[in-house]
Amino acid sequence: MENKLCMMVPQGSYGVMKFYGQELGTYLKKNQWDVTINKCIQKDETNESGKHVSFSVDLEGVDNFGKRIVYLWSSPSSLGAKIKELKESDFIFVRDQETKNYLEKRMNLSAHMLPFFGIASKKKKVFSKRRIPVFFPGSYLDENASLNGIKEVYPEVIREIALGCMNWMEKEKNFHLETGIRSYLSQEGIDYSDDMIYSYIEEYGFGIEDYFRRKLRNQLIEFLLKNQISIHVCGVNWNVLQKKLAIQEQKFLYVHEQNLSPKAVADIMGDSKVVLNLSTNLYEGMHERISMAMMNGAICVTAQNEYVMEELKNQDVVELFSWGQYKNLPGRIRKLLQNEDEWTKRSNQAVQLASEKYTVGEFWNHICEWNEGE
Repeated sequence: MENKLCMMVPQGSYGVMKFYGQELGTYLKKNQWDVTINKCIQKDETNESGKHVSFSVDLEGVDNFGKRIVYLWSSPSSLGAKIKELKESDFIFVRDQETKNYLEKRMNLSAHMLPFFGIASKKKKVFSKRRIPVFFPGSYLDENASLNGIKEVYPEVIREIALGCMNWMEKEKNFHLETGIRSYLSQEGIDYSDDMIYSYIEEYGFGIEDYFRRKLRNQLIEFLLKNQISIHVCGVNWNVLQKKLAIQEQKFLYVHEQNLSPKAVADIMGDSKVVLNLSTNLYEGMHERISMAMMNGAICVTAQNEYVMEELKNQDVVELFSWGQYKNLPGRIRKLLQNEDEWTKRSNQAVQLASEKYTVGEFWNHICEWNEGE
């Protein structure tokens, strides 16, 4: 029987999901699959916040496959109503252990942890010829816009919970959303049920996570620039930051085109020594910036979490930091950039590890292996 596969792929920010879906489709076509890729219709593509939440792979007439494969891109707060559309028969993959645990607690659904694969640039350069010291692929987004949205849009009681939770998270330097909500409610002596917590996360949690994602990212970028670390960026609104910076700091910020494709981002990574991954809502997972940076020989500076530490720390292919102690990063990055031997060794190790563990082929192999184990 011929292997047939239908992929439903949303666009994603800057076409990221579409790009990865097409890369997977191309790989499968080369391996004798009959693949059709369809763009998700709008209501399936986004949740009420306009965030892209998943893509699915529907398999029909395929030996050993009798269910839909769903890859959830987002944290529980961004899934919205999508989480209630998941079925026990779905074969669910996530990029964060927290999402896996959440689905098990909330919906009694089984999910599998699977980081996304990296894409290697054909223009990848050796260390001595790389022009870009530090690269951050992402946008500059105003945290006050998120905060104002919470203050102005959320109903009164919901708003008080959000602001109290945010104060707790900021004070404790713990940005785990569910922990923050539970801790604040307990601190205030408010009785709550698990269903109340889950409903709050799915309906209102996005604003809280979005605020911290923006604030911490902006804070770190501005701190590095003020410490004379040159950073190349792509994405929107960097002109807003340029206007905020002092004249002597502006020269350290280099802005590329706004809407670069993932392939163009990979090309820049292949010309970069360090790549920043500034994601606060992957609590126990690996952002695709990490696998992409590794594949292209850049050292990824990323916030530590249990998954990354377990999978990568002993490999010495990333530079880990904690959000509560980020102020030593300029010195660490400067030391890394100045030590060609160390950087070259770690770069080679990163490429080797990514080529073994984080290719599109390995990604699909893991899906097949877990399916066979069902």
